[in-house]
Amino acid sequence: MGGEEVERMVAAFDRMRGVLAKRAPETLRWQADRIPGADHQKNGEWATPVGFRWMFREFPGSRLPAPE
Repeated sequence: MGGEEVERMVAAFDRMRGVLAKRAPETLRWQADRIPGADHQKNGEWATPVGFRWMFREFPGSRLPAPE
């Protein structure tokens, strides 16, 4: 989620995070972050590398840095 999104999008995103935090099965690995400075148009471009680093952080032989 872009850090510069409109409040309606932010509220929906925060509700979704709350539902996942309370109801996601323990086997579901998820992460939902705000990307500082990203608006709706830039969010996909800026967030995709972050998502790939998170998804493949434990991949054998990965040299990707762990996300913060």
